[in-house]
Amino acid sequence: MGKSKRKALKSGPIEMQVAQQYFEGFKDAKYNELFNGILGGVYAAAKFKEWANDPNFVGIMFWYSFENETKKYLLAAEKKITPFDYEEDIIESYKPEDSEIILSNNIITEFGPLKWIPFQNEEEFKVDVIKPNFPDKIENSAKIEILQKDFLGFNKGKNISKVSFAFMCKADSDENGKSYLIDFLTDPKLVYISYHFGYSSALDPHGLRLVLMGRDHDGRIIENGQGKFKYRMENESKPPRKPPTQ
Repeated sequence: MGKSKRKALKSGPIEMQVAQQYFEGFKDAKYNELFNGILGGVYAAAKFKEWANDPNFVGIMFWYSFENETKKYLLAAEKKITPFDYEEDIIESYKPEDSEIILSNNIITEFGPLKWIPFQNEEEFKVDVIKPNFPDKIENSAKIEILQKDFLGFNKGKNISKVSFAFMCKADSDENGKSYLIDFLTDPKLVYISYHFGYSSALDPHGLRLVLMGRDHDGRIIENGQGKFKYRMENESKPPRKPPTQ
């Protein structure tokens, strides 16, 4: 039997339990120590909501970034208006392009000021509150490319991630053709977007995973109906899962 074709991990809702497994995996692998206690960050959602209303919008490229001066792991968000086709053999050629890229300015750590402890159960999840303390930064592609390269350079040989990006794709949709990403970004209650680093060894060499949580004006995670996808949480599309063998 030959190897099956590679399939991308869809941009769409992620279950609370799966997200928790990613967060636990991040700490179990001691990547929280490698990331200097940084577990994620939080953005204001206004700019992202503007992007969602642009008819040319195709998705969001998130760039894993490392700031050498402060030793901080950050995340940059770039609006994409041209289709993105992921190809494994040219991943090192992907670079930031836009003149205005949002760089996180509010990190979530294990020790504050935005302290965050991964939820252990649904009750803890419901009372989780995260709001930014400072405005996001706007940087150009040249600046983000430096931070992106520093991320890859600083983590070389540490087996965190083979790539320095995660792409959220507008095209991924439910059975009714409704875009998961647009649905997430246009929720009227969405005011903040927190992002959280996760890890799964089963997905190596792309084990680093990114989980987004939609938050309301009070910084609480937005509930979205019932069932296993009742909370506003998204998981990135590419790079894909490690292809299975048959």
